[in-house]
Amino acid sequence: MTLSVITLTFNNYDELKATYESIFKVDNVDYEWVVINGGDCPKTKLFLENLSDNNFKYISEKDNGIYDAFNKGVALASGELLVFINSGDLLISETYLRDVVLKFKSSIETSFCYSNIIFVDENAGKLVFKYDKNKHISEGMPYFHQTLVVRKDIFNQIGLFDTYFKIAGDYDWVMRMTLSGFQGYYFDEESILMDGKGISAKQEFKSIKECFYSLKINKNLGLRSCLGVFYRFLKFCIRKVFYKVGGGKILRLLKSIKYESSN
Repeated sequence: MTLSVITLTFNNYDELKATYESIFKVDNVDYEWVVINGGDCPKTKLFLENLSDNNFKYISEKDNGIYDAFNKGVALASGELLVFINSGDLLISETYLRDVVLKFKSSIETSFCYSNIIFVDENAGKLVFKYDKNKHISEGMPYFHQTLVVRKDIFNQIGLFDTYFKIAGDYDWVMRMTLSGFQGYYFDEESILMDGKGISAKQEFKSIKECFYSLKINKNLGLRSCLGVFYRFLKFCIRKVFYKVGGGKILRLLKSIKYESSN
């Protein structure tokens, strides 16, 4: 059972190289690396051109956003399993991908696997983000997509990422997957160190609006979902007010308490 690791990069050579080095430390997994390069960084292009590994594919061309690039990666990938680890994100578990593959081999009912991440917050440092089974999908992404390993044939059944979205396309795709009844398996471990400088982290309000739209078009906008969106928006407003009045230190402390700091 082969695994395709899909990585997007855009003019961030150092981060891409770090991601590459973290992935290729893993043994005992039959996988390929698929890179979609949407930038024009000469160092990145040279790095990709000089990789001679047989299990490596890449495209260097402009794209129409993150989810167009993701779709290119899905089309180019030949593995039965897919995982999206973007440049800047590091695979920190040497056993996670191996254990995931073994799980898929032993359970045909398992359509996807997921785990926890260590999130590098610009203000609070490294925080451990764990999967929360009580979190409703209207309150945000239920799984950390960097850890999400999925069977490729799910894309044949529910479609690719919707390129209408600029930030929440992964959220929309996961919602379609969840509403379609696919079953997942949770590994309670930290597998990815995630760079906290992503688009959704910088444009949270836009992300909330896109997630609301996804709930609407997927006909999942009941009372519980509306309350979840309102709760998420309320937390966003409170954080904005705190930072405006100089309460950033308090928020950093609360984050550290909620998400147990990682050294």
